[in-house]
Amino acid sequence: MSWNLCRAAGEIHAKALPGLDQTKLSLPGVKFDKPNPPSTWFKYSFIPTDSWKPLGDSAKRRYKGIFQVTVFAPPGKGQAALTMAVDAVVAHFDRKRLTLGGVSIDTKDPVPGPFGTETDWESTPISIPFETV
Repeated sequence: MSWNLCRAAGEIHAKALPGLDQTKLSLPGVKFDKPNPPSTWFKYSFIPTDSWKPLGDSAKRRYKGIFQVTVFAPPGKGQAALTMAVDAVVAHFDRKRLTLGGVSIDTKDPVPGPFGTETDWESTPISIPFETV
């Protein structure tokens, strides 16, 4: 089990967002061009927060963190485009079990952050807490 498997599981799940055009998903360390003409796009981030090994030699190390998906929409469209995309991300990640390479990861309730404007785009981050089981 590793942080890398946790990151990859979240990334794979983000790529599987229903109806997602893969050219509209920004991933860490991968070149990304914002859509032109402007349209809704997503940014995936991985935030490790804690790891521990329960007592006992045979216990597996456990991991906790946050998958973060930020939704961006063109300015001037109102919040409807943004909130519809936020709802889709929340439904896609809400209390799911992800598995990869023998690791099982449970996502918790996604938490949308405040709506704001970032570099001429309307945006909101959605934090999805997770824990390995």
